Amino acid sequence: MKKVLGYLACCQLLSLLSAAQVFIEQGPVGTSRDGQISVYGMNGTNPRIRYEKIKGSAFYNPEWLKADLFQPDGRSFGTYPVRLNLATHEVHFTDKKGYELAANDNSVARVVFIDSTNNGKPRKTFRNDYEGVTANYGKNKKYAEELNDGHFSLLKVTIREGREADSMFGTLKRYYFIDRIDYFVRAGKRVEKVRKLSQEEVMTVLPGNRDAVEFIKANKLSLKKEEDVVRLFDYLNSIRKTSN
Repeated sequence: MKKVLGYLACCQLLSLLSAAQVFIEQGPVGTSRDGQISVYGMNGTNPRIRYEKIKGSAFYNPEWLKADLFQPDGRSFGTYPVRLNLATHEVHFTDKKGYELAANDNSVARVVFIDSTNNGKPRKTFRNDYEGVTANYGKNKKYAEELNDGHFSLLKVTIREGREADSMFGTLKRYYFIDRIDYFVRAGKRVEKVRKLSQEEVMTVLPGNRDAVEFIKANKLSLKKEEDVVRLFDYLNSIRKTSN
C-alpha cells in the first residue's frame, strides 16, 4: 500500500510541475533508497544503519522549512517545505499532499531557505553548481552554504558522516553523526578550496590586496573565524560597489 501511495505521490507531483514546464527529478528518500546510510566503524567495517538509530540528525535543520528551489539555469521550481540532507546531500521536500520525496542532485542547483529570515537573520542559501567545489569530491555534487553575498564570498560544505563506537563496556555499538567541514573562497567565478581558515590560506586568493591587509590589522580580525572572514569579504565587496 505504501509503495502505491508513493507512486501516486510522484505522479501527482509530476502532473503539478508539468503545467509550469519545470521538473524536479525525484525518488524515494535516502541515497540508498531504503532509509539507511553507511556508518564508519573503528574496526574497518561499514554497516548500513537506519537514520533513527543514529544519534543526531542527518539534516541541516530537522524541521521542515519553507525554501525556494531553483534549477541550474536559474528558473524557479517554486516554494516547498524542505529539509536539506547533509549526509546524502539531497533535497527532501513535500508535495501539496504532504508526501515526502527526495530531489535528484542534478535537478535542484540552489536552495534558499525563506524561514531563516526570522529574527532579522539573512536567508540561508545552499548551491551545488560551483564547479570549483564539485571538482574536490570526485564530481559528486555537494551543497555549499554561501556565508555572504558579493564578488568575494566564503563557502562552507558540511558533510555529515555516520560513525560507530563501542559502549562503555564494549557490549553494544553506538552510532552518531559527526561533521566534516570544508571551506572554499570565491572571488568572482574563481573558487578555491582552503586547507583551513587562516590568514595565510585566505590571502592566497587575495594576493597583494592592501585594503584587505589594512582592514585585518585595523580591526584585529582573526581569519580563523568564519565571522571575521565574512566581515573582511563584506568590506571588500563594499569597496568594489563604491568604486563601480
